[in-house]
Amino acid sequence: MSADVAGLLAVADDLAREGRLDEALETRLAAADLAPLDASIRNSVGELQFKLNRMEEALASFRLASVLNPRQAAPLNNMGAVFQKLDRYGLAVDAFSRAARLSPSTVAPHRNLGSVLQALGRFEEALASYERALAADPDDASSHADLALCYLRLGRLSEGWREYEWRWKVEAPKAFTVPLWLGQTPLTGKTILLHAEQGLGDTLQFCRYVPRVAGLGARIVVGAPASLHPLLRGFEGVAAVAEELADLPPFDLHCPLMSLALAFDTKLDAIPWSGPYIHADEASRRAWAVKLGGARSGEARRPRIGLTWSGSPLHKNDANRSIGLSALMTALPDGVDYHVLQNRISDADRAVLDGAPHVRFHGDDLISFADTAALCDALDGVVSVDTSLAHLAGAMGKPLWVLLPQPADWRWMVDRSDSPWYPSATLVRQPVRGDWTSALAALSQALTTFCGRLPTARD
Repeated sequence: MSADVAGLLAVADDLAREGRLDEALETRLAAADLAPLDASIRNSVGELQFKLNRMEEALASFRLASVLNPRQAAPLNNMGAVFQKLDRYGLAVDAFSRAARLSPSTVAPHRNLGSVLQALGRFEEALASYERALAADPDDASSHADLALCYLRLGRLSEGWREYEWRWKVEAPKAFTVPLWLGQTPLTGKTILLHAEQGLGDTLQFCRYVPRVAGLGARIVVGAPASLHPLLRGFEGVAAVAEELADLPPFDLHCPLMSLALAFDTKLDAIPWSGPYIHADEASRRAWAVKLGGARSGEARRPRIGLTWSGSPLHKNDANRSIGLSALMTALPDGVDYHVLQNRISDADRAVLDGAPHVRFHGDDLISFADTAALCDALDGVVSVDTSLAHLAGAMGKPLWVLLPQPADWRWMVDRSDSPWYPSATLVRQPVRGDWTSALAALSQALTTFCGRLPTARD
């Protein structure tokens, strides 16, 4: 490598570290022009194009790098990443497989192949890929964490929970000076912090374990987002709830909420459920019943169904899990009053609502999850995409239909229309990736049947 090329690459690396990716790319391209037969430089050009979301350009760079050096695995692995990003999964499988054959002792191609195979529903093959990744490096935390999700999807919960603890090696947890509790030590007379770690839905799903921890004699403090505090304060044994650790009383031990499944060795046939564990304030529930109006007290009224069709746009899978209101409307039978459970909607959805008087948006009346729970409790059922509001309705035991993309998140497992986490839920899955039309047709039929059985619904 000439001094000029080396100098350009060094400058490009400095620019990339400073976040000046466009300038870094131009500099690497200049280096590639001076060394047109260098596969590694061309591969590094593609990596910057990938980071800049210039996928077709990145793909061309990786292909050229692979032609320049057919024995190099990195360009093929990177090609696979582009294909995966573009939802061209068959080509991604081929690229990752070729990279893995070229470099069987390299972790990334095996792990990436496992990820794509999971997305394609080829779970046994995915498990084999993760095993090969871990044979190459037994301490690769990302492979362990991905393997955990595969086990959990397949209902192999004991194996899944154990592997899932590797997530802390992927992303460092909060620093605590007290020991982690995973079920090994008695809790009588101890104060334990149970803390949220991921999204609101995860907190709602796993707070079901709080009474079990209390049953071991512990005093419980909970660290969780403020919007959930009114719902969490009512749990048995909870002495304090706060968002910031500084606002909590001292505690002797801690456990992330999602690690409680491991602490209690939760198996598929023993997921805790003794009935709804999230409850709305009765006064708020009655206030919502009055606000919703309809028939006079004690008389028959139209069925009421809650709706959630989109989640946070910041969620990495939001483009796949969310749908537009106009699409959802095609599945909603007539003769029903619909109530929007999400408190934010897009301008496009607002325009649809303007022409749908039977769908009511409550917006600013839904400040916290306690408000949403009270509204939910006044409804006959809930339709939701895979967001925290699905978990809220499920935890409250409301009849629930969850619209799931393909592939669905690990907690909904595979090939089943029910959920062991939420007995009142019906899972309505895309039959193939992107096919909401079939899922919405199935939802329409289910809602028509359900609402037809509620001719005498009363407040």
